[in-house]
Amino acid sequence: MAVFCKTQTNGSMKSRIEHLPITWLVVLSLLGGCGSGETSNSTTSEFTRCKNAGPRDFCNRGAEGVRLHIEEFGEFPEEMDSISITDFDRVAALAPLKKVKKAQRVSIYASRVEDLSFLSGLEETVALRIGGNSKITSLRGLENLREVTILTEITANAELRNLEGLDSLQIGSGPQEAFFVFENPKMESLDGMDSLEQVHNLTVQNNMQLKTLGSFPALKQASCSAPRRSSHV
Repeated sequence: MAVFCKTQTNGSMKSRIEHLPITWLVVLSLLGGCGSGETSNSTTSEFTRCKNAGPRDFCNRGAEGVRLHIEEFGEFPEEMDSISITDFDRVAALAPLKKVKKAQRVSIYASRVEDLSFLSGLEETVALRIGGNSKITSLRGLENLREVTILTEITANAELRNLEGLDSLQIGSGPQEAFFVFENPKMESLDGMDSLEQVHNLTVQNNMQLKTLGSFPALKQASCSAPRRSSHV
């Protein structure tokens, strides 16, 4: 079936027809789509979680963060409550996180890591936020991620070109939340989600170099409703 979408290419609005293999509706809009385009305001809650971090919460605190966490709590378990990486550039130092298979919340913000290989063991999370990173060009390292059950935010990553690395992702967001792709200035396509079967409120805005939306060949279920954008995840 043909689905009408709106997108933006090189700063201009362009309407186009994307042909998808099943009957579904998803809005990709620079003017709001499934809501106003705001993302969750999670700064305060993330700060609180980091301040009260325990054995199932990791918030990097400088280059020694991983070592200090292991010294205090032991090796990382397969299931974590939260992983928060901010203002960091040493991918090798984060290697012990490869043991984590499931996490409630994963946030990679304002970091200078070049890839996400330290998350190569991750299979499932409730909320995935990747934003404000200066060197990531793709999402390689997330190849084993199969489910994001509530919220995905990919925002303001200066060098991100596409979504390669989400090859195994089958569920991208929950019915009352959304999958946001916002303000990635060098994003050229949404290619990389060939296994995606279910997504709600897929909203793409202000990616000024976007040339193609991709084909989503495995997509079976999609919906568009007003996301809550709550900060509890």
